[in-house]
Amino acid sequence: MEILKTFDNPIDAHLLKSKLESEDIACYILDENIVGLNPLLNIAVGGIKLMVAAADLDRARLVLQEIDNTPLLTDQDVAIRCPECGSTNIFNNIKNNEGTRGILATVLSFITMTYPIYTKKSYLCRDCDKVFN
Repeated sequence: MEILKTFDNPIDAHLLKSKLESEDIACYILDENIVGLNPLLNIAVGGIKLMVAAADLDRARLVLQEIDNTPLLTDQDVAIRCPECGSTNIFNNIKNNEGTRGILATVLSFITMTYPIYTKKSYLCRDCDKVFN
């Protein structure tokens, strides 16, 4: 078995697992439970891993590439575009601590030595590296 991709949350891992299984690619998720019990151990164990049989690895990478190349859509089925360059090559769910709430949450997490309670989800343009909401 080979690692196809690592995740920081189990929901994304299960979504990709479902897609791979619909393509008749056998796979399983490793380290999901330990990260679920304590999210701070995510870095220690290397994230939640989606494992695929070595024989199916090339097919799984093609499915993953197809997903990555599909543009993100709004609720009105319009492709999300970068405000800087107009590209649809967008990465979603970037954790962004900018702004007053983000800074306060980060400072509070350092003081209390806990996981940050607030992160804003943003988009990242893969072509020009612009972060936007």
